[in-house]
Amino acid sequence: MSRLLPLLCLLVSVSNVAQVQEVSVVYPESVVNQQTLQLTGTIEAIQDASIAVQQAGLVASLYKDMGDSVEKGEKLLQLDASLAEFQLQELQAAVKTAEVQLAEAQRVYREALRLSKTQFVPETLIAERKSRVSEVETSLLRANASLSLQQEVLKRHTVYAPFSGVITTRNADFGEWVQPQTAIFNLVSNTQLRLKVAVPQEHYGAIAALLASGKATVRVTADNAQAQTMQLPISAIVPVSDPQTRTFNMLVDVSADQHLIAGMSATMRLDLSAHAEPLLWLPKSAIKSHPDGGNSVFSVQDNKTVRHIVKIKQRDRDRVAVSGAPADVPYINKGVQLLQENTQVSMQQSGDAE
Repeated sequence: MSRLLPLLCLLVSVSNVAQVQEVSVVYPESVVNQQTLQLTGTIEAIQDASIAVQQAGLVASLYKDMGDSVEKGEKLLQLDASLAEFQLQELQAAVKTAEVQLAEAQRVYREALRLSKTQFVPETLIAERKSRVSEVETSLLRANASLSLQQEVLKRHTVYAPFSGVITTRNADFGEWVQPQTAIFNLVSNTQLRLKVAVPQEHYGAIAALLASGKATVRVTADNAQAQTMQLPISAIVPVSDPQTRTFNMLVDVSADQHLIAGMSATMRLDLSAHAEPLLWLPKSAIKSHPDGGNSVFSVQDNKTVRHIVKIKQRDRDRVAVSGAPADVPYINKGVQLLQENTQVSMQQSGDAE
């Protein structure tokens, strides 16, 4: 048995040596991809409202028309409020009646209490008069509630501008009966504007990183001969991708003093170079093609192969530029189609990738 041990050790050593595969490697040329994202978006109003009446009625007065500028709180429309005013007067009279009845009930109750101190007054009489005071107080509360409700109904016969802006549409005229669901005006703010841009979803991570760093700015140029290019911060990104277009919205607040109006188009330019993944130039022979259309490369680390799934970004005659792999390791440039991951290898450098 002792004679067999050296022979077994020799066989194991020969077997390990046989498993080491000699490979030719190159070091990639790493370049930073200078990426500027340029997209066209739309200037939109932050405040854009369809204004409807809150009460059904007949249009009695129109104070504003399409194209008019309005200030917050200005009257836009008045409905015929004759019936509402009559009902209000009736409820006001009911409140006054309840107030008189309460005053009388309180007087009678106080009189019963005063008489009970000097002569006999039945307890039931005092209780009845006290109950009458409570009953009239309840009636007064009910009358005041009905009056407040009718005052609100009358108030809703007038439509006011909720914010300053421009009337872009008017959908009713004098004498027309309108319902609460009817949009009478469309009001658009002409001072609070923003640019909305649909950005391809693959840039979400880079733009989110820019926002987190506090250095997310873009250059905005409106399609207006008088507008100047503005360097503006990104206001927000909407973290939801449209499943149809595979884009998410990016918002940039813009100044209204640049001769901008809602609905105008504008071009946004964003430099993503600082967050762009470096490109590695490798020989075409270093790329392993997959049946599903993907690609990978093999680096050598600790004398073993490491597989990296990559995306081909550019091509020239003999080389390809890929992303998704580290830049400071050697890559196998020959015989990769049959190569497997975690294979023991020895390197034979053939030069840099050119």
